[in-house]
Amino acid sequence: MKKVDKKNLVIVLLSLIIVGCAGYYLFGHEVGQFVHRWQNPHMYDSEETVDQSASEAAYYGHPDVADAAYSCESLYFYGDVGYMTKGSLRDQRAAAAYNRLPDTLLLIRYGEEIEQAEQKGVNFYETRARFSLIETYTDNPALTAYLRLAEEGKVEYLKLLPNKRGSLEVEDECDFRNKYADYFDPGVSWMRDTPLAVKEILSDYFRSNEGGSFTFVNDRRNTTQVYRLAGFTGLNRYTNQPKQELAVVLTEKNSTGNVTERMIVIGFDDADKGRILFNEVFYSKILFTVYENPYALPKEAASLASYATPAQQLIEIKTNSNRHPIYLYYDKEFDTMIRKTFSPEDEESH
Repeated sequence: MKKVDKKNLVIVLLSLIIVGCAGYYLFGHEVGQFVHRWQNPHMYDSEETVDQSASEAAYYGHPDVADAAYSCESLYFYGDVGYMTKGSLRDQRAAAAYNRLPDTLLLIRYGEEIEQAEQKGVNFYETRARFSLIETYTDNPALTAYLRLAEEGKVEYLKLLPNKRGSLEVEDECDFRNKYADYFDPGVSWMRDTPLAVKEILSDYFRSNEGGSFTFVNDRRNTTQVYRLAGFTGLNRYTNQPKQELAVVLTEKNSTGNVTERMIVIGFDDADKGRILFNEVFYSKILFTVYENPYALPKEAASLASYATPAQQLIEIKTNSNRHPIYLYYDKEFDTMIRKTFSPEDEESH
C-alpha cells in the first residue's frame, strides 16, 4: 500500500475546513431557513397569498395592500343614471305589500357604491345580479320597506336596469378608479355630472402619451370658463335634440415655470359616436366663453352670428399672451372646428 504523505493530507483537510466555513458564512442563513421550512411547513402557508397581494397592489398602483379601500371588492356605478327596481316576489304572503311599492325605487348616479346580494355563481356584471345599498336613504320609505322584505327573504334584492347595450354599468373599485375615478372625482359635481360618453373619450385621452401629462384646471379660474357642456355641432338629425358636447381647458401636470395648456372640443355625430374635434396647445393660460345668442357676440365677430345658436354654439378663446381672441365654430361640410381670428391679418385656418 502506498504511503500517504501526511503533509498533503493536512493541506487537504485545512482546505476543506476553510471551504466549509466560507460556505456557511455565505449560505448558512438560506440553508437554515430551508431546513426550518421543511420541518415547519404550516408556518409558511400564507406567504404565497402575501406575495400575490403585493403583486396586485403593484399592478393597481396601491402599495398599501392592507388598506381595505383598495381591495377591489367594493362595487361602483359608473353610468349617468342607474335605475334600481324591484326584483321578483318570492313569498306570496308578501304580495300585497310588494304590489303597493313602485317598480323603480331609487335613482343612483356616477360614483355611488352598491353591493351585490349573496348569489352563488352570479357575477356582479351579469343582468341577473341583485344588489343592496351601502348608503342609507332615510327619506325613501318605499325603498326602506322593500329592503326590509328582501332581508326577510320575501323578495329578491334590488335589480339594476342595464344600459342600451344590455350591460350593467358597474365596476369593482380597482377598475372603477383606473377607468374613471382617477380622472373624474365623484365628489366634484361637474365631474360627476359629465356624461359617460364624454368621460370615456377624455379618459382615453388622459391615458394616451399626449394626454397623460395633462389634467383639469384647478386654480382660481371660473369653472364655466374652462369646462363647459354645450352643443357645438348642431341638432341630432334622428332625435332633433341638441347634443351634449364638451369644451375644456387642460393644463400640464406639475408644471414648473412655463405654462402649457390645451383647448379641447369633443363632439358627437348623429350616431352618438364621439371624437375630439379640436385640440390645440397654448403656452399661456386660457379662458373661453360660449355664445348661443348671436346678439351677445363681440362686434368684431358679428360676421359669425349664424354660428351662434343654442344647438351650435360658438367659442371665444382668450389668452393672457395675445390680445386678439380666437373664435371656434363648427363647419358641417368638413366636419371640423374652424379657427378664426380678427387680427390685422384677419387670417382663417382649419
